Amino acid sequence: MNYAKREEMWGYIFVTPFLVLFLVFVLVPTVMSVVMAALEWYDRKPVWVGFDNIDHVLNDKRFWQSVRNTLTYVGMFTFAAVALALAVAIRITKFRHQGMRQGLQSAFYLPSVVSLVAVAVVWRYIFNNQFGLINYLLSVVGIEPVNWLGNPQTALPSLVFMDLVTGLGVGIIIFVAAVLGLPSELFDAAHIDGATGWLETIYITIPLLTPSILYVAVTTMIVAMQLFVSVFFLTKGGPVGSTLTLAFLTYRYAFIFLKVGYASAVGLALLLLTLALAVVLFRWFRSVVEY
Repeated sequence: MNYAKREEMWGYIFVTPFLVLFLVFVLVPTVMSVVMAALEWYDRKPVWVGFDNIDHVLNDKRFWQSVRNTLTYVGMFTFAAVALALAVAIRITKFRHQGMRQGLQSAFYLPSVVSLVAVAVVWRYIFNNQFGLINYLLSVVGIEPVNWLGNPQTALPSLVFMDLVTGLGVGIIIFVAAVLGLPSELFDAAHIDGATGWLETIYITIPLLTPSILYVAVTTMIVAMQLFVSVFFLTKGGPVGSTLTLAFLTYRYAFIFLKVGYASAVGLALLLLTLALAVVLFRWFRSVVEY
């Protein structure tokens, strides 16, 4: 066996574990979900119902409400998360001391490794309308307490705020690495031409970071589309359905109402909507990405 063949063989060996995991935990469940969307269970026996579940989903007001809530959350969270992570990362790279940069990155990344359940429990008390930390701070300046999770106008933005505070770490790490990897010659030339910090950021840093911005935007969008834990522990989809998301609606139909076929149809809609948004992001960035 020559060198090229051995390299190819080892490549297949190393990639096999990932392919097996992808097959078992992603591809097979996805195919099963598509099949189950055309089934319904009666007396514990699957019955083929064709497109009935999909038709019922498309005529379900709660489904369209969850679509609207999910897209609203994704729009607010994805834009804010990418913008804040990029701004913080650029500011971190201004520190010349490597230890300071690493310390700040660790501090921002730390909430990402904490259990989402623990984070939700803590924020339940922070948002409490009677003795929560936020309302206490508002009372200090004479502002009346706000029922953050009990008001349809503030419930979803409150979840966005919570996830922004705790979920910027990964994006910051990626952007810091990307900024530090930019060629210094371009910035030296900009300094010679008299460019200031803001001009460097707008005309050099951000255009060169568009591949990283695309990656962070797409991965952030995919995570946001699956919003479930904070809804489950903080709002249960309320008040009056203002935080009902596609992921939580899938859970309700599958494990509360025991309509597995209907839940699979909702899950299929979530998958297709996620793919559509990913395609939109890729097409939009295709005209602005600098390689």
